[in-house]
Amino acid sequence: MLLSILLIGLAACKKKEIKKVEKIVSEGSWKITRFIDSGDDETSSYAGAVLVFASDGSIVLTQGNNYAMGSWSVGKKSKSDDDSDDSDLKLNIALPAQYESISDDWHIQSYSNSKIDLHDPDDEPSKSDYLTLEKI
Repeated sequence: MLLSILLIGLAACKKKEIKKVEKIVSEGSWKITRFIDSGDDETSSYAGAVLVFASDGSIVLTQGNNYAMGSWSVGKKSKSDDDSDDSDLKLNIALPAQYESISDDWHIQSYSNSKIDLHDPDDEPSKSDYLTLEKI
Protein backbone atom coordinates (compact mmCIF):
# COMPACT_ATOMS: atom_id res chain seq x y z
CA MET A 1 0.00 0.00 0.00
CA LEU A 2 2.75 2.43 0.96
CA LEU A 3 4.63 1.61 -2.25
CA SER A 4 1.51 2.43 -4.29
CA ILE A 5 1.15 5.80 -2.57
CA LEU A 6 4.84 6.59 -3.19
CA LEU A 7 4.57 5.64 -6.88
CA ILE A 8 1.46 7.80 -7.34
CA GLY A 9 3.24 10.70 -5.63
CA LEU A 10 6.30 10.31 -7.88
CA ALA A 11 4.11 10.23 -11.00
CA ALA A 12 2.38 13.43 -9.91
CA CYS A 13 5.74 15.14 -9.32
CA LYS A 14 6.97 14.02 -12.75
CA LYS A 15 3.84 15.45 -14.42
CA LYS A 16 4.42 18.78 -12.66
CA GLU A 17 8.04 18.84 -13.82
CA ILE A 18 7.01 18.07 -17.41
CA LYS A 19 4.43 20.89 -17.34
CA LYS A 20 7.01 23.28 -15.89
CA VAL A 21 9.56 22.48 -18.62
CA GLU A 22 6.86 22.80 -21.31
CA LYS A 23 5.95 26.25 -19.98
CA ILE A 24 9.57 27.42 -19.82
CA VAL A 25 10.38 26.19 -23.33
CA SER A 26 7.29 27.73 -24.94
CA GLU A 27 7.92 31.20 -23.50
CA GLY A 28 10.28 33.25 -25.66
CA SER A 29 12.96 32.54 -28.22
CA TRP A 30 16.04 30.37 -27.71
CA LYS A 31 19.52 30.16 -29.18
CA ILE A 32 21.91 27.23 -29.37
CA THR A 33 25.00 27.98 -27.28
CA ARG A 34 26.51 24.50 -27.42
CA PHE A 35 26.04 21.56 -29.76
CA ILE A 36 28.37 18.59 -29.54
CA ASP A 37 27.49 15.93 -32.15
CA SER A 38 29.17 12.54 -31.63
CA GLY A 39 31.98 14.26 -29.77
CA ASP A 40 32.51 16.99 -32.42
CA ASP A 41 31.78 20.63 -31.57
CA GLU A 42 29.21 21.79 -34.16
CA THR A 43 28.11 24.91 -32.26
CA SER A 44 29.35 27.30 -34.94
CA SER A 45 27.04 25.66 -37.51
CA TYR A 46 24.11 27.06 -35.50
CA ALA A 47 25.45 30.59 -34.96
CA GLY A 48 22.55 33.02 -35.22
CA ALA A 49 19.92 30.26 -35.16
CA VAL A 50 16.74 31.15 -33.27
CA LEU A 51 14.27 28.54 -32.07
CA VAL A 52 10.69 29.31 -31.12
CA PHE A 53 8.72 26.55 -29.40
CA ALA A 54 4.97 27.06 -29.74
CA SER A 55 2.63 25.73 -27.06
CA ASP A 56 0.90 23.55 -29.70
CA GLY A 57 4.05 21.41 -30.04
CA SER A 58 5.39 23.03 -33.21
CA ILE A 59 8.86 24.53 -33.49
CA VAL A 60 10.27 27.09 -35.90
CA LEU A 61 14.00 27.50 -36.42
CA THR A 62 15.38 30.49 -38.34
CA GLN A 63 19.00 31.18 -39.19
CA GLY A 64 19.64 34.04 -41.59
CA ASN A 65 17.64 33.19 -44.72
CA ASN A 66 17.18 29.55 -43.64
CA TYR A 67 13.89 28.42 -42.16
CA ALA A 68 12.85 25.07 -40.72
CA MET A 69 9.76 23.73 -38.99
CA GLY A 70 9.19 20.70 -36.85
CA SER A 71 7.70 19.47 -33.61
CA TRP A 72 8.71 19.16 -29.97
CA SER A 73 7.42 17.55 -26.79
CA VAL A 74 8.49 16.90 -23.23
CA GLY A 75 7.93 13.52 -21.63
CA LYS A 76 9.42 10.74 -19.59
CA LYS A 77 12.33 8.78 -20.96
CA SER A 78 11.45 5.58 -22.75
CA LYS A 79 11.49 2.41 -20.66
CA SER A 80 14.57 1.21 -22.53
CA ASP A 81 16.63 4.05 -21.08
CA ASP A 82 18.79 3.40 -18.04
CA ASP A 83 17.42 6.17 -15.80
CA SER A 84 13.67 6.31 -16.36
CA ASP A 85 13.20 9.02 -13.70
CA ASP A 86 14.50 11.75 -16.03
CA SER A 87 12.55 13.63 -18.67
CA ASP A 88 13.21 14.04 -22.37
CA LEU A 89 12.85 17.00 -24.69
CA LYS A 90 12.04 15.48 -28.06
CA LEU A 91 12.95 17.59 -31.09
CA ASN A 92 11.98 16.70 -34.66
CA ILE A 93 13.32 19.02 -37.37
CA ALA A 94 13.82 17.02 -40.56
CA LEU A 95 14.22 19.62 -43.31
CA PRO A 96 16.39 21.22 -44.39
CA ALA A 97 18.83 18.41 -43.71
CA GLN A 98 21.38 20.70 -42.02
CA TYR A 99 19.10 20.87 -38.96
CA GLU A 100 18.39 17.16 -38.75
CA SER A 101 21.33 16.66 -36.36
CA ILE A 102 19.52 18.35 -33.47
CA SER A 103 16.47 16.12 -33.93
CA ASP A 104 16.64 13.64 -31.08
CA ASP A 105 15.15 12.48 -27.80
CA TRP A 106 17.30 14.68 -25.59
CA HIS A 107 17.64 13.84 -21.90
CA ILE A 108 17.13 16.96 -19.80
CA GLN A 109 20.22 17.29 -17.61
CA SER A 110 19.25 20.61 -16.05
CA TYR A 111 16.99 23.55 -16.72
CA SER A 112 16.13 27.02 -15.50
CA ASN A 113 13.95 29.82 -16.86
CA SER A 114 16.82 30.89 -19.13
CA LYS A 115 18.91 27.79 -19.91
CA ILE A 116 18.35 24.12 -20.75
CA ASP A 117 21.17 21.56 -20.85
CA LEU A 118 20.44 18.43 -22.86
CA HIS A 119 22.35 15.19 -23.36
CA ASP A 120 22.06 12.15 -25.61
CA PRO A 121 24.40 9.51 -24.19
CA ASP A 122 26.33 7.03 -26.28
CA ASP A 123 27.86 3.72 -25.21
CA GLU A 124 31.19 5.41 -25.89
CA PRO A 125 31.12 8.60 -23.75
CA SER A 126 33.36 10.53 -26.15
CA LYS A 127 30.67 10.09 -28.83
CA SER A 128 27.81 11.49 -26.72
CA ASP A 129 25.77 14.47 -27.94
CA TYR A 130 25.17 17.67 -25.95
CA LEU A 131 22.83 20.56 -26.70
CA THR A 132 22.49 23.76 -24.65
CA LEU A 133 19.69 26.23 -25.31
CA GLU A 134 19.65 29.72 -23.82
CA LYS A 135 16.77 32.15 -23.83
CA ILE A 136 17.34 35.26 -25.92
